[in-house]
Amino acid sequence: VAQATAVIDIFYDVLALQFLQQVDDIAFGLAMRDVFGKKLKRASTRKCFRAEFEKLPFARRKRMSRFVKILYVLNFVALMAGMTIITVKQKRGDYHCRSITVKFDDKIWEDALVLDSAGEVKKMNLIYSYFNGVYNLTGFNAGRPIYTEQNKFDNGPYEVDGGKIGATIQYCKEEGAWVFMHENIRKDRFEIEDALEAGRAKSDHCPWLLRSPETKSFNLLEVPNDWSIWTGVITTATLQTTCNGCDSEAECNYHGTCADDRECTC
Repeated sequence: VAQATAVIDIFYDVLALQFLQQVDDIAFGLAMRDVFGKKLKRASTRKCFRAEFEKLPFARRKRMSRFVKILYVLNFVALMAGMTIITVKQKRGDYHCRSITVKFDDKIWEDALVLDSAGEVKKMNLIYSYFNGVYNLTGFNAGRPIYTEQNKFDNGPYEVDGGKIGATIQYCKEEGAWVFMHENIRKDRFEIEDALEAGRAKSDHCPWLLRSPETKSFNLLEVPNDWSIWTGVITTATLQTTCNGCDSEAECNYHGTCADDRECTC
């Protein structure tokens, strides 16, 4: 079965099949002309290759033509309906993991620039393993999911009134890669000043703290684990991601059923 990740690849596959079909027709014609020997000539000139089918009467051909047209229309409608359902589910994120667990290396960024709730910039030691935990799908960017960090007590979202904001992992078109970022953490003061002038902590570009290798993947779980990390300089680190969803009752320890949203229902 031909498979491809881009439309142009499908055209290349069809073009290759057409080329092979033409080569096959040429080879068959040469075999009929005794180019490849008597044995292949006899095989290619058998009666079955020269059989002619009786032409159907006009009335029967008309009914058959009408049936074929109806069949084509029904086939087209079925294909379009299936494609529409799949497209809607893709945009809704049904095929993405709804919740993931993320594990960082024990890297430390000394004197990281952190914007507190009062709008003041402070220097703090940033321990990346602090961001280990559950990240839930909260939106989409560039057609890919945005995973937001959940609090460490009940794996729920951070309360806005509490002054804490969860980090995010999302795709960045500017970098052509997946990035880990936090709205209140920047690599230099210029980024913070630009963000404050814009009236928000989140600037238009991607102030990443970790960055994956360049990729066009729509699935974070398929991205390689070797990421670039900022600790005052750019170094390498490992980012491990696993899906928290279930695929069978065995993953629910046989104490419940795996629902359509891939959550165990006890």
